[in-house]
Amino acid sequence: HEFVAVPATGYDVEKWSNKSNNAAAMQYDMTVDNDTDFTVTFVPKRYPVHIRVNDETMGSGTPAIGDYEFPYDSTISIKPEPFQGYEFYGWEGLTTIANPLSYKVTNTDTTFKALFRKQTYLITVNPDDPLHGQAFTTGRYEFESTPSFTVTENDGYEFKYWQDELGVTTTQYPLQFSVTENKTYTAVFAAKKVNVHGEATAGVGSCDPTGQKDFGTTFTLEALPAY
Repeated sequence: HEFVAVPATGYDVEKWSNKSNNAAAMQYDMTVDNDTDFTVTFVPKRYPVHIRVNDETMGSGTPAIGDYEFPYDSTISIKPEPFQGYEFYGWEGLTTIANPLSYKVTNTDTTFKALFRKQTYLITVNPDDPLHGQAFTTGRYEFESTPSFTVTENDGYEFKYWQDELGVTTTQYPLQFSVTENKTYTAVFAAKKVNVHGEATAGVGSCDPTGQKDFGTTFTLEALPAY
């Protein structure tokens, strides 16, 4: 007699079995000469899943980039892992941005491509006092870009140095650096020195004080008559 096992979508016949026989086939032929019980064992087929990224210098993932086969109807988790300075922003051809992505294996050849891009960082540049000079900049810059920053000195003031949010200073000008994180810089100015000279009529007195003064400071110039 002939028996035929019909597996559901995504499954194969692994074997027929009874107490004395095992056969790995969809069709099983036998001679029936007594009462017999048979068990058909089905197993899931394995289907291709390809893991890709748009740029291997930006990131990888788990499972690693490569070609795999997974059992039908099993659930796999695909986790993009961007390298430092990069970020994951979606899947090619999908609307979801899930990370990790959960996928239930179907009876198709499937490819998942993770999309990475450079991160952007917030760079803020301010003057220590807007009365001293102009150095206003707030913007986002790509990882490893090299922006350049300058200042405009107001009358009577001169640029001295930059100071970051950690108190680290530099006199580099213009300020230029490779962007790797959020940064804040303050442009520090100083008042220029101006010469002050008081002059009295010879023999009848003197004038004090004289010498260098900071621009913008207020002081008293005193005339001292002779006795």
